[in-house]
Amino acid sequence: MLNHRNRRAMKYLNQALFILFILCIAAGNFNLKAQENDDTLSSAPSLYKPYSQRFREQDSLLESTNQVAVADSMAINDSLTARLKFIEDSIAIREQFVRDSILAREQFVRDSLLERRQILDSLKVLKSELPKLLQASILTLNDDVVIHSSKIEIIGDSTLTDYSYLRLPIKFNEPYTPWRGEVNLSDNPAEMDVDTIKSTIHSIKAPGIHNQFKYGNNKQVLIVMRQGMFASKYGKKYYKAPIDSVFFDSNGKVKKIKRYYAMYQATDNFQLGGHLFDFLWQVKQYGYKGQSLSDLELVKFCDRWSANEQSKVCNISRYQLKKLGYSYEVVRTNDPVNQYSDGTYRYEFDNLDNLKAVSFRNTKGTENWKTFIEINEKGYVTSYVYQNSGIVNRSLLIYYYLDNPEAKHPVETISVTYEDDGVSYFQRNNTTGKTRSRDRVTGEWSRWQE
Repeated sequence: MLNHRNRRAMKYLNQALFILFILCIAAGNFNLKAQENDDTLSSAPSLYKPYSQRFREQDSLLESTNQVAVADSMAINDSLTARLKFIEDSIAIREQFVRDSILAREQFVRDSLLERRQILDSLKVLKSELPKLLQASILTLNDDVVIHSSKIEIIGDSTLTDYSYLRLPIKFNEPYTPWRGEVNLSDNPAEMDVDTIKSTIHSIKAPGIHNQFKYGNNKQVLIVMRQGMFASKYGKKYYKAPIDSVFFDSNGKVKKIKRYYAMYQATDNFQLGGHLFDFLWQVKQYGYKGQSLSDLELVKFCDRWSANEQSKVCNISRYQLKKLGYSYEVVRTNDPVNQYSDGTYRYEFDNLDNLKAVSFRNTKGTENWKTFIEINEKGYVTSYVYQNSGIVNRSLLIYYYLDNPEAKHPVETISVTYEDDGVSYFQRNNTTGKTRSRDRVTGEWSRWQE
């Protein structure tokens, strides 16, 4: 009985121990969960925490929030400061750019004005000095009698007008307008070396003129130098370099020209050698009545080929000019006297300065001729008609092919001879060398033949 009771007691004890064991396990699991959620519980609503702890955490949270706000405010201020600094720098850069642009523009304007001023100064020098130099250059090139020359004007602020002059020709077989001369300064500007400070021109390179200049005696004397030429004499070769002295009067007109040659040795292959000597070979003297040429004297010295040869005069020619309306009368005398070449020329112009006719009669009366000149709408000579003692015995026809690109020659001249009946039966093309004749019965011309 006692054993039976003991067994029951043991059974209940084991059940109690088992239950106690289960409770212990459950309590352990609960403690583990509480530890895992400690952070969550610490941030849980203050409902689960003491008042003092909640108050401290609220103060801490407010302080943290204030710190964040202050940091954000400082960051915003820093950003605004940086932005303002960027704007200020951009404005400063733009202002500096504008200033630099203005300065550059001002410098450009100053340079442009200076360049224009230099151009104008140069043009003013050319306008005042160039006519004298061109006149001197033309008069030293040949023995033309120049009766009038034009002024040079400035077109706009960068261009000069052409220099033109009127002369009395002595040859009557040339095309175009042989009584007019022109130096192109506008569409084909000449190359010139100009000193605007001293108002001088040291060189000119233009069609037909390539001269260098030196000044003396307060610009009243001009030395003209140009390219020379090779010559042969006594089996030797020489080089003759022209050096001309031009003297001006108080009105700037040429009053005297002394023309020299500087003689140099030259080799057989035309190489310049040493200087030999200088000699005077011509003197020209000009006289004026008012602004018009009235007298001209040409003194020509004989050539010299060695320094030992004496200088001597070969001939002297004098011209007296008189203007009669649109015509000019020129009396020529020679020293020594030459009754065949001494005489009176008469140049007849129209009101447009076109030469219409030239006549000459010598003092002996053996020569009495007149040349009529016909021109086209451009003013170019189309024919010279030669009359001798009142009879036309020949003429020269001139044809222009300037607008024909296929033409072999821009100008052709044809000599025409007339017989006593005034009819031409023979013509020669001086350009091609071909000739043709007219049938005396039918009056028809043959073909041009070699």
